[in-house]
Amino acid sequence: MANFSNNAITDVGRSLFADVQAGAVFIPTRIVIGSGELPSGKTPATMTDVVAPVASLAINKKTRSPDGKAIYGGVYTNKDITTAFYFRELALYARAEYRDENGNVLQEIPEVMYSYGNAGSSADYMPAYSTSTVVERQMDLVVYVGNDTAIDLTVESGVYVTREEFDLAMEYAGGGLVLMPTGEDVPVEERKEGFLYFRQKSGYALAVTPEVQLSL
Repeated sequence: MANFSNNAITDVGRSLFADVQAGAVFIPTRIVIGSGELPSGKTPATMTDVVAPVASLAINKKTRSPDGKAIYGGVYTNKDITTAFYFRELALYARAEYRDENGNVLQEIPEVMYSYGNAGSSADYMPAYSTSTVVERQMDLVVYVGNDTAIDLTVESGVYVTREEFDLAMEYAGGGLVLMPTGEDVPVEERKEGFLYFRQKSGYALAVTPEVQLSL
């Protein structure tokens, strides 16, 4: 298994974190995986971008721990991967916003690569997509965000969730599942309490696999 023990907050990430410590809200934007080698003379802290990006993962998990760390995760799928690669690079990109007491944005801090790790020779081989090599994997990373900082923990709709998260949502839903055909919708004010509403994607039906895409 790929070892990202050298995962570190980058120098540009520390600059962003300085804004967060000054009162800006930390907003993780995406997880990027890549196949590049760590350039000669570079360390994870001095990196500003993934060397050879392969996939950008929408964030489906945002949790915070009491020790100043946070776990961010996304689901990797090889359905669009046509060439096998070695999974060496793992990075979290983030931005920040200064907001007033009503939540209005006063200033935006641009996205940067907040953390970066390179597995080097311990990289995992990731196959290209075929009917016999379907890969879906939840990928989580842990980063330091501080104890007294403001963090955006909202998760966008339409992202992948794991089977565990799906089952938990169903447990709390109680009422059941409503699948809305393509082009149709149920207004929010008409939706029944305790039901989960899913919007069918064009050409696809909802399927409960180890990871399932939810469009809420």
